[in-house]
Amino acid sequence: MKIAAVPDCFPRERGRCREYLNRVRGITGADRVVWLAGGCFLPDGNPAPEDPETDAARLTEAGADLVLIPPQITAADREGTETFAKIAMISRLHTIDTIAVPVSGRVSGEEIRRVAMFLFQEPREFQAEVKKAVADGMELHEARRLCTEKFVPGAGKILEDPFDDRAVELMKCMYQLYCVIDITWIPVRDMEDEMPEETAAGGDGVLYSSGKLDMAAMEALRKLASEENGGLEAFRSRVAETAGGSEAIRGHILRMAEDEAARGGADPRSTLTGLLEGIRDRAELRRFLVRLIAGIRMADNQMCGFYMYCPYSVIAGARDPDGEFITYMKEKSWIPLIRREERPEESDSGKMIFFRIDEAVRELQERGSDTI
Repeated sequence: MKIAAVPDCFPRERGRCREYLNRVRGITGADRVVWLAGGCFLPDGNPAPEDPETDAARLTEAGADLVLIPPQITAADREGTETFAKIAMISRLHTIDTIAVPVSGRVSGEEIRRVAMFLFQEPREFQAEVKKAVADGMELHEARRLCTEKFVPGAGKILEDPFDDRAVELMKCMYQLYCVIDITWIPVRDMEDEMPEETAAGGDGVLYSSGKLDMAAMEALRKLASEENGGLEAFRSRVAETAGGSEAIRGHILRMAEDEAARGGADPRSTLTGLLEGIRDRAELRRFLVRLIAGIRMADNQMCGFYMYCPYSVIAGARDPDGEFITYMKEKSWIPLIRREERPEESDSGKMIFFRIDEAVRELQERGSDTI
């Protein structure tokens, strides 16, 4: 039995997944396909269009045999963590024969590997160039792309394409984890004459793609900074303890809370707009807000690193929930494959941290679907 793993793609356009899965089966010759979905939030910090179970049902209907998601902290962490976690997960499933990676089809797999190897090695001269470009006001991703082009001619065009850029990141993570599982490149740009960029890269709202979640996030922040939760002093401590985030982002959020307190409650829209002033990396701002509201601390991140970001994987859906394939995957996997309702053992403090974060992140996503 040949099994292919598919790192998540088309998160906002699941209607394309049937055609893509047919292509994966045709090119790889796989008997079974495991889709690695993202859960409640996308890597850019925006909420997923649907909850994990509804999303998994769409994917299994489109042809996936099994839909797994890593712990939710991976999507809320810094850029690239989710990809790293999924490669770690694939390695530890101990069943995957090939990873089906969507690419533009405009460049060869060897060119993608060449750029990935350079970014894996990350020479000091390159690091200095990127640091200087960012200091001069350039957004980090664009600085990385242009500086890579200086050292690896042709890399700029590769990193400009959302699919090829993700493929480079995936290969870099494979080098970091010494993962030698076979890669199958799946060209997608010819699936339609013109594929919208947001299919791969995602959009960008003020803070979130959902206005309701904008409101929910603001209400959550107000509550955290309220007197009943210790006031501004306790809020400052929570911001300081929250994992990741630049000084600019932390400073903006603290000033927002202080302004709110001084005004006695401002209009959420004007406050959200003000929060973005001077912030170039909006995706990191969104991810930091998810971590702040969900209570993901630096200490939690250290524990996550210890577990290689993957102490378990959640079964979001399956074509045959109680069939032989699920049994086979559970028996072979080096990590537990659990359903949402299955709690880790209370004595396993590490896994319980992940489980608590999973529930907190899910609750935040669900707030965005409520009428406020």
